[in-house]
Amino acid sequence: MNVDAPIVAVTVYPDRARVTRRGAVTLQTGAHELCIPGLTQLLDPQSVRAGGQGAARVRLLGVDVRETYYVETPSERAAELEAQIQSLQDADLALEDEDKLLKNQLEFLKNMTANAGKSLANGIGRGRAKVADGSEMLNFVSAQYGQFAGRRREIGIERRKLAQEIDVLQQELGHIQGARPRQRYEALIGIEALSEGDFEFELEYTTRGGASWQPLYDLRLLTGADEPQVELTYLGEVRQSTGEDWRDVDLTLSTARPSVSATIPDLSPWYVDVFRPQPPPAPKMLARRAAMPPTMSAGALAPDMAMPVELERAAPVAAEAAQASVDTSGAAVAFHIPRRVDIPADNTPHKTTVLLIHLAPRLDFVAVPKLSDEVYRRATIKNDTEVTLLPGEVTLFHGGEFVGRATLSKIAPQQEFETTLGIDDRIKVEREMVLNEVGKQFIGDRRVHRYAYEIEVQNWQPHPATVVVQDQLPVSANEEIKIKDEGAAPEPTQRSEQQELEWTLALEPGQKQKIRFEFTVAAPRSRMLTGLPQH
Repeated sequence: MNVDAPIVAVTVYPDRARVTRRGAVTLQTGAHELCIPGLTQLLDPQSVRAGGQGAARVRLLGVDVRETYYVETPSERAAELEAQIQSLQDADLALEDEDKLLKNQLEFLKNMTANAGKSLANGIGRGRAKVADGSEMLNFVSAQYGQFAGRRREIGIERRKLAQEIDVLQQELGHIQGARPRQRYEALIGIEALSEGDFEFELEYTTRGGASWQPLYDLRLLTGADEPQVELTYLGEVRQSTGEDWRDVDLTLSTARPSVSATIPDLSPWYVDVFRPQPPPAPKMLARRAAMPPTMSAGALAPDMAMPVELERAAPVAAEAAQASVDTSGAAVAFHIPRRVDIPADNTPHKTTVLLIHLAPRLDFVAVPKLSDEVYRRATIKNDTEVTLLPGEVTLFHGGEFVGRATLSKIAPQQEFETTLGIDDRIKVEREMVLNEVGKQFIGDRRVHRYAYEIEVQNWQPHPATVVVQDQLPVSANEEIKIKDEGAAPEPTQRSEQQELEWTLALEPGQKQKIRFEFTVAAPRSRMLTGLPQH
């Protein structure tokens, strides 16, 4: 018997979904076969499971799936769109036929006018017709011609509007290509009722692709309180094109990856050998290679050379208010959305709030005056939750002001991460070359260039600020060129092997501080150097 079993719950993985359908029947004793039709073509037959409970004592005999074919598209929305498109195309065809008829009528009027003109002239010459007859004929032709031509113009406008409507509907239909095939699966649940009564059954299956979710974040810096806070909104963006609309479903987002093999890979021997030129292939081997399709090479036949498939990322979308409950008991994390949701099979992104987290940031400012006069606010944040933050795009806000976008890498619990929070104009930085001279005396055959820079930093904020200033000394790329650090005041807080310098300054409101550093570049005077400072 055909039974109704709507989708009630969906667990979305990064590249697929597990769908749960549920229905109820009243059974008499004996064997029954419950048929659930119209299942997605992306269903994985090996993943289908059935169960249930109720007042009737029921023995499950098994579950099977088979392909079925439909005369019409089984998806309601796809069928509705196809019907609308067909109706508009029929209307356009009717207008096209009317336009052709009017065109023929206009041609008839032209021919009739030309022939009538000759007949009228002959009639007037022989006294059989009057000039007034010609006026009446011209008025008739003019009226008819204006009516037909005007209607053709109206038809042109109506056809353009129809073409636009058809284009919009075809684009919408293109988003739900997965819903259009007239080939679907149906599930057959074999049961034996040992007693009469009601029975609530459940069908579960996993799709082969067609659904995905990815994390997105809103990171908002709140500075109104005594201590600054970061409000991190963890969003889940879901999209699906399985051909089944998920209406009023219980949604869970899982980080599990069912598509990844659970088999531990085995190492094979790693040989190092002497290179031996290979003899040219025999004619039979050449013939076999020539018979391969042009898109396949001999190396493509090896199963361990399959290329990984990358998931399409989507553009960021706005957040919603509800939060999810988190289950970290298994190997993966599952976020259960507390409200029921609708996600149509149109592959458009739908968003939901997973978590709202408040974290305590460590704030400072970063300036790289060699490259920019701007000073950037930076937050160092510790993920003191039990939830791993998955890689995703971050939309950054300072209070209610949008300041930019960034990318978050995978952040484990208790791990720190950094992010910029836009530019702060209340911290000023200026960099100036104050010394650029070439020594008048040569040391042997070498010319010495001497350089010095000064960086001035000032805090115009009403509260203290920690400012990190980054600069660098040049590095020699040739043994004939010698670069010497002639000192800095104050001394850099950090210095890398590539001579990248960093000063950490603690500035009170209104305080100004200068940094000065010098270096020399010595090279043979016969050599022309590149990369010397210009300003």
